[in-house]
Amino acid sequence: MMKEFIKKGFLIGIGMGELAKEKVEKTINELVRKGKISKGEGKKLAKKMLAEQKRFNQELKREIKKSIEKIWGVAKQEIKRINERVKKFEAQQKKKIKPKKKIKKKKKSST
Repeated sequence: MMKEFIKKGFLIGIGMGELAKEKVEKTINELVRKGKISKGEGKKLAKKMLAEQKRFNQELKREIKKSIEKIWGVAKQEIKRINERVKKFEAQQKKKIKPKKKIKKKKKSST
């Protein structure tokens, strides 16, 4: 379950990066086409924006990783705590349920 969550998060991040790249390129091409910026300025701007997007994605990945590690750490602690409780419970049950000894009936002596 956790692996699937991580995988989906990673794929979402990649998808967002690709969408952002396409959007940046489309927007800059539109500005160049309208004559608001030169082709050279557009390339510089695209490079700068994509570098910023890359930094953002890296930071996002770090934060996701930290969050997952924190969640996993809490889960490990909880599992350990539950295992300890189960062991205590089992020990208590063993003490309570001891095998009963069969009581032998004494034979009446015939005299």
